Amino acid sequence: MLEEPKQKGKYSIITTPYKRLDFNNAHGFKNEMLDFIEQGHNQIILQMGNVGFMDSKGLSVFLFVYRCVRPDGVVVLVELSDQVRKIFALTKVDQVVPVYDRLQDALAALNE
Repeated sequence: MLEEPKQKGKYSIITTPYKRLDFNNAHGFKNEMLDFIEQGHNQIILQMGNVGFMDSKGLSVFLFVYRCVRPDGVVVLVELSDQVRKIFALTKVDQVVPVYDRLQDALAALNE
């Protein structure tokens, strides 16, 4: 279940609540994110530091969220584990959904 997002200017910062994002919980996370977006939030930073494992189902959630907020919104990911970062790089999703090491880096890039 999503925690209450933090606000930093116009950006909603959500900490991904799962240690594993896979077939078992990706659908629920997708629905939570869709509800959040439908409430009018389309400037989203997802903190991924908790996620140590992700399969293709989990990966598809981020592409879905990215498509939902476009073209007027933005979604970026921060603090990916090495394993998750490798998945994003291998699938080239990191060329679609922006990925940053730290929250401060994301905020700086978004506010340029």
